[in-house]
Amino acid sequence: MQVLKTPESAFDTITDFPYSPCFTEITDTVSSEITMAHYQCGPKDGHTVLLIHGEPTWAYLYRKMMPILADAGFNVIAPDLIGFGRSDKPVRKEDYSYARHVIWLKDWFSQATKGPVTLFCQDWG
Repeated sequence: MQVLKTPESAFDTITDFPYSPCFTEITDTVSSEITMAHYQCGPKDGHTVLLIHGEPTWAYLYRKMMPILADAGFNVIAPDLIGFGRSDKPVRKEDYSYARHVIWLKDWFSQATKGPVTLFCQDWG
């Protein structure tokens, strides 16, 4: 599968999102790997709150919630779904399906989270 990667310079003018991306290589059903980005803040040993965005946004959507939850002692994790934000973007429309998003997110989730998680999501999230 051919993917596009958004250059980091595309995010240079965003001043109200101070979070550094973490990248996870996930298994895809067609290609060997695809990269998914996420952002973490708050104590890593705190209870995890997972913030999953909808379409057509990215984890930036949660920029105002993340510090409030982190200050309350939660381990906040907000991924960019495949095709959004800093995550890889498959080129062909046919590469996107609900089933593939489930596969991608499930593989990422098993690598990026440990223990109990509270989910907050909207739309596709």
